[in-house]
Amino acid sequence: MQIDMPKVSLGIGIAVMVETAIGGGTLSLTNMIPAHAIPIVQAWCNALAFIGATLLTALHAYAGPSTGVLASPPTVEQAQKLMVVAKTAAAT
Repeated sequence: MQIDMPKVSLGIGIAVMVETAIGGGTLSLTNMIPAHAIPIVQAWCNALAFIGATLLTALHAYAGPSTGVLASPPTVEQAQKLMVVAKTAAAT
């Protein structure tokens, strides 16, 4: 099964954005849930936003096209193919 990293990243990003808004108080929970539960929900949202941001960082490092900690440099054959494509594109 192939994982669609951009869609996974988008989903986690939206979740982190909502969690950050709730945890930081930008999205008010007053009259949405009982008042005594608001601090608990905000604390959990802050924790989940931190975990989500960490996951996003790892996903972007893992799925990025450039050489880095988790991506090896291209092989000679891959580099040669890229050069042919670049020369062809420059010629047109």
